[in-house]
Amino acid sequence: MSTIEQCPAEANDTIVSFLNLRDICNLRLTSRGLALRVSAAPSLGAHLEQRQVDVTERSLRAVAEATAKPGRLGCFIDDLVLVGVVNNTKFLT
Repeated sequence: MSTIEQCPAEANDTIVSFLNLRDICNLRLTSRGLALRVSAAPSLGAHLEQRQVDVTERSLRAVAEATAKPGRLGCFIDDLVLVGVVNNTKFLT
């Protein structure tokens, strides 16, 4: 029986390129071997090189949690763009 871990690295990279970040995280949770292979996939960088995060308590806590421990995907983020959320536009004129 063949498993996804036995696929060539190029096949794993192709699979990762079609997944969103949440699905990549879930895929990494299936096994340690697959987590290593997915983390080494070149297309993973496209998901992590630049992230945009709303400046809300919930979003900032999620980023802090994602970058808190070594080996988590958040540690691969190169550029982080914080986007302010405007609830009251009265004073923006």
